[in-house]
Amino acid sequence: MAQERAHVLVCLRDDDDAEPPASGVVRTSATTVRLEHSDMSPGVASISFEQVFDQRQHSTRDVFRDSQLAVGVRRVVDDGRHMTVVATGAARAGKSACMHGAKDAGLIAIAIVHVFQSIESANDNNNAECRVLLSCLFSRDGQLVDAFSGDVVATSAAASLDDDAFIARSVCVRDADEAQRCYERGYNAMTDGGHHDGDFVCALFVERRLDRQQEIRRGRLVCIDVHGSAIVAPSAQQAPAPPSLFNDTHIPVHAMLSSAVGHLLGNASSTFFVVVIQKAAHRQQQAIQSLLYACKAKDIKSSPCPPTMISSFSERPAMSALKAVHTIKARQPPTSPVSSTSSDESSHRLAAMPSKADVMAERLRTAYQHVKASSLKADTSSSQPTVSTSMQTLHDKIDGALRRALTDVSADSLSKMSLSDKLDAFVTQFDRALAALQHETSVKEKCVERISKLSQTMSFQVVEHEKARRELEENNHELTAKLSTMDTKYAEAEKTLVSLQHQLEQLKRSARTPAIAPGSDCPSDSSTVSIGSERSPMKSQHERLLLQQFSARLETAMREAKAVVDHKDRVIYDLEAQIRDLQIAKSDTETAVEKKHDGITQALASSQAEVAQLKEALQNAMADQLETALSASQKNEQAAEERLKRLTDELRAVTGVNGDLKLTIDATTNECQRLQEELEQQRVASAKEKRKLEKKLRALLTERKHLRDDTARDERFRREEIERVLEELNTARARESELTLTITRLEESLDAIETRAKEAERQCEELRSQKLDLEREVEAAQERLVSIKSTRDSARQRILELEGERRELKEHATLSEQALARQIVQKEVAITAEYERRMRDMMERHSQEIVARDLALRRAVEENEELQSSLQQSQLTRWTDPASPRCSCGQLSVSSSSSSSLSSAVGPAQRDLEQLDATVVDSPVPRHSPAKKTPKSSSKDRSKRALVKMESRVCELQNKMEELMHALAIANEQETIVKAAMEQQQQAFEQQEAQRDDLLREVNELRHENWSLTLALQVSERRSS
Repeated sequence: MAQERAHVLVCLRDDDDAEPPASGVVRTSATTVRLEHSDMSPGVASISFEQVFDQRQHSTRDVFRDSQLAVGVRRVVDDGRHMTVVATGAARAGKSACMHGAKDAGLIAIAIVHVFQSIESANDNNNAECRVLLSCLFSRDGQLVDAFSGDVVATSAAASLDDDAFIARSVCVRDADEAQRCYERGYNAMTDGGHHDGDFVCALFVERRLDRQQEIRRGRLVCIDVHGSAIVAPSAQQAPAPPSLFNDTHIPVHAMLSSAVGHLLGNASSTFFVVVIQKAAHRQQQAIQSLLYACKAKDIKSSPCPPTMISSFSERPAMSALKAVHTIKARQPPTSPVSSTSSDESSHRLAAMPSKADVMAERLRTAYQHVKASSLKADTSSSQPTVSTSMQTLHDKIDGALRRALTDVSADSLSKMSLSDKLDAFVTQFDRALAALQHETSVKEKCVERISKLSQTMSFQVVEHEKARRELEENNHELTAKLSTMDTKYAEAEKTLVSLQHQLEQLKRSARTPAIAPGSDCPSDSSTVSIGSERSPMKSQHERLLLQQFSARLETAMREAKAVVDHKDRVIYDLEAQIRDLQIAKSDTETAVEKKHDGITQALASSQAEVAQLKEALQNAMADQLETALSASQKNEQAAEERLKRLTDELRAVTGVNGDLKLTIDATTNECQRLQEELEQQRVASAKEKRKLEKKLRALLTERKHLRDDTARDERFRREEIERVLEELNTARARESELTLTITRLEESLDAIETRAKEAERQCEELRSQKLDLEREVEAAQERLVSIKSTRDSARQRILELEGERRELKEHATLSEQALARQIVQKEVAITAEYERRMRDMMERHSQEIVARDLALRRAVEENEELQSSLQQSQLTRWTDPASPRCSCGQLSVSSSSSSSLSSAVGPAQRDLEQLDATVVDSPVPRHSPAKKTPKSSSKDRSKRALVKMESRVCELQNKMEELMHALAIANEQETIVKAAMEQQQQAFEQQEAQRDDLLREVNELRHENWSLTLALQVSERRSS
């Protein structure tokens, strides 16, 4: 399963003061905090976490409800997941108030109630058997103790607690109220005996079995409240642990809890860290430590494993069946193995550093002890009023010095203090002054180090901004090159589109104008008209079919080209929008860089002012230190002189007492001879005491000499330190001048590259301020990438389908064209065969008519000859008659009339072919019959008419033959023209097919280029994001 990062929740709290002080940490949004600028930190703009809450705006219930805590508890009940909640932070930050509650309920109580609510809602959905076990542990004297029985759980740091160990020390609870009472009883067991603070661990196990399942699912919820500023380090369950994330001296690790429950952080448990931070400015150091731990805790990962399955419910007694908890005797808690804060550690380390001042203080202590011992011996040796008065004067002088040094100590407390206590007070005051001086020097060193780090970060930021600017310029050049190539391809696509439209218009115009206009110069013959009428519809239909196919293909190509052009337009529009956004971002970056430059200059000025202030403070501190050292040395000399005077006064007093004793001895020699030996002994003792006092005096003189030498050496050392500090100040000034020179150079370079660095600065600011937005955008981009991949796959599938359809359409078109060509050829063959058959029939019919007409003409000639012979015979017979001249005249007139009728019969021009055929068919050929005896005029007229008809019919037949031959020539010519036109159309169709294939190839290339361009744009967007 996928790994899950730890959930870090930051809770900001106020101090218990009536008036809230200045804040060092501020909540800027629901997921970010800002670290304010102070002496301890230069400030951080924003630090992102999963959720950030503020005590003023959110209660503990809001923290539980608005975060993922409620969802995690629900998964513990429903899915049997493992969940761990850890409260951590600085000492006295309010962790216990957050976990256990102060005024309202804490997170542990809210989680317990939510567990039982989740159980009730789960039981409403499906009937399930459930059991809840509760275990509470707390730490006492470096050991984990069972809160219910009082037994020690783990005595060594290597002991770890698993589920069985928790369940063995748990109780069975039935509802939320009983669980609350058990939890309060465990917490009260920890607080018995005056112990209000301590490490507390609460484990809650939920065992559920559904109706249809035999096994039982167990979920675990563990809440850990860590005392102090220590943390719990995670540890691996089985494999050896990797290097810890918290190998840092500033973050103390709780060894016992880390070994006992460290495996519950990460591994198979969903981990939640509740980091409690106080917002006050004087607690900013603890806040920085807590934020550092919170940032590192985000790297803890967990891999949710399948739920724990058990065969039967765990048998544990109820809370009422347990015996009374044995109250653990209150013992003084030992010193914690870890320090409370890193500042205490640093102060202890600074106090432990050896120096000459410590040596001098040690010598003063030894001198004070000697004086104290001598004063005590003087008190025991003599009880005279003179000694008491000298001691009283010494006490008065010391009280006056202490009143000037310790203003917060009253006169009564000073009168109650002994001489040794007052001397110890002097020593502690001197130690405090030394510690304060050392603390000031460490703070100054930290400030100097922070200023150097700030200058280094500024130089690093300038280098990073320059790199980012160069990368953005390269990306901009690449985008401009791609845009130029897309513009050229777009222009070429527009040119091809215009040429296609022009060709389409030409084809439409050619389709509207007929290719062949037959019969324009031909005579209107019926057979010719019928053949043309049969061929022209087929030709026009074929042309319409070809034009329809070509127009359909051209329209599909045009639609694809238009879709490609639209896609290009959209891509170009998106690129233009991106360019506009980049320009806007560039302007924003320029303004941000200007602001950043102003802020850097202001920070530099402020840092320079701080450096000047620090220099002045350092000089003042050194002067104060020198003055304090001189005053201390003067005070030591005065104290030594006073001690010397006091000792001489005591010596004089002792000598005076000895003189008095001598007088009393001389006066009472008669009465006190018995005491003479004692007096002698006293004299010897006084001499010894005198010698001792002289030795002490000599020792004090030598000590004073040593003190003077030490003070001289200290003065030389201080002077050397002052000279060294002055040299450091001079070097700092030189470094400052060099820094100012470098800053001026940087400002000049920044002015030179200001226009180019603004965009990089803006991007850096946006990357810092919009981290969550970028994560959401990355998730959305991943979703868009998935959708784009799916659409790309579907588009590829659609392209393959379209390619298959195109191949099928092409094959179908070729097959239809071949079938149409075969049909056309077959129709042409049939038409030519029919035309030849008709021509043969017509020629045969014409030849038969010519033969019949020749026969009729011959018969008519024979009849004419017979008539002429009969006329000649009649003329010969009539020559004998007197009317012969009239007969000759009549014969002549008949012959002239016959000749004129023949000439008139030849005269008529073109007649209709159908009328001539009708006359030929309807008029029977006259057969030669034997001459009858008819009247001569009727027979002559009939023979003349028949002759004229035959001659006219012969002429008409000849004209018809000429017309038929002319029509045959025209038909052949039209056939050749039609074949040439069909060949031209076939060639044009092949050319159009080739052009269409070229256009489709170009469209596919454009589409491929568009896809590659979109992929390149996506890659560039990812790089820029």
